[in-house]
Amino acid sequence: MRRKKRNAVILIVCALALAALGVLGFFVLSMEKHDRFSPQKFPPQKQESRAAVPASSHSEATANQVIEIELEEEEEEINYLETNGIFELPVSGSSGYASVPVGLYGETDENGEILAVLAPGDGFRICREAGNWWLVEADGMRGWVMHRYCMVNLPDLLPSIVYRVDNAKASLLRSSGKAIPGLTGEVLYQAYGWNPRLEREEFIVPVLYEMAKKIGKAQQSAAEDGNTLIIYEAFRPYEVQRRIAASLEALMAADAEVLEGVNRGPWSEGWFVATRISNHQRGYAIDVSLGAVTGREESRSGSYVYSRITDAAEYEMPSPMHELSAAAVCFENPISSGDREAWKTAAPAQTMTPAASLLQRYCTEAGMSPLASEWWHFNDLDCRDAL
Repeated sequence: MRRKKRNAVILIVCALALAALGVLGFFVLSMEKHDRFSPQKFPPQKQESRAAVPASSHSEATANQVIEIELEEEEEEINYLETNGIFELPVSGSSGYASVPVGLYGETDENGEILAVLAPGDGFRICREAGNWWLVEADGMRGWVMHRYCMVNLPDLLPSIVYRVDNAKASLLRSSGKAIPGLTGEVLYQAYGWNPRLEREEFIVPVLYEMAKKIGKAQQSAAEDGNTLIIYEAFRPYEVQRRIAASLEALMAADAEVLEGVNRGPWSEGWFVATRISNHQRGYAIDVSLGAVTGREESRSGSYVYSRITDAAEYEMPSPMHELSAAAVCFENPISSGDREAWKTAAPAQTMTPAASLLQRYCTEAGMSPLASEWWHFNDLDCRDAL
């Protein structure tokens, strides 16, 4: 899409005869635009052409003559999704993070010079993609990283998704419908703030880059039906994971109803909270729900336009989000989270709703795998195998 914007730039040429000196002075007033690169806004604004004052002879300019030159310039509007098909904004200009120790190379060569090593969690700005590599800026250094070991901030690529990372605002974690002391309603970690690319407050939602592509496919499938993904969590800090496990164990010890709800039938505590490093820490898991789009608006980031969902009505699901008990299961029986095929023939839980089944279809058709014990949880096993 292109939108033409007409800016009138008035060039006033004042001819002032200075008889005593015999000099004709010209004073030109023009509009200038200063182009300054800022890492907080991508892409940098293109520098506008300055209005050129044509050379004139004294006979062509008379006193108090006003020349108005109207310039017509074109300002591009790019719908990135139309050409990319998955992402709504390009990876260049987005925020990235190392998921494991990652080498910063001087060139796109694994055998080349390593300028530095980025520690897990170190952030950087992605400048360009070339094959399996990203050119990045990190702590004043510029170099190449292999992006299969890196996470990207989802809202920078898929701003149309609705993000409700409850553990970074007011945790929804419960068990058998009961609040978990020290968790429910609490801010468990900081992951919300100003997003300079989107120019608004937004959650920070890191996932591995290859998984982000699958999430994009799922979101575009949902959008075709007038729906949207609602992401409640992606990366979760390990210390928060341990805190959740300890708090649930304490509640189970104190409340028989909670203990029974977690250990109902073939299910047990390990299906609802990991006691060791989980897929959330590794960057290839999301907790997601589904909603009907009830409000949207066109938004812009630099030259790129995208559709921003301003409101969505969440569908009825088997349980509330982050209900840590057998009420949240999506299959009748446990299935190994690392099994790519077993879930395809597994019997769905009787509590599964049409919307939960639709969410599962969007995510699995995009290449993700469901977790048997949580209708909202999906893994990317390809990312697991690549790490």
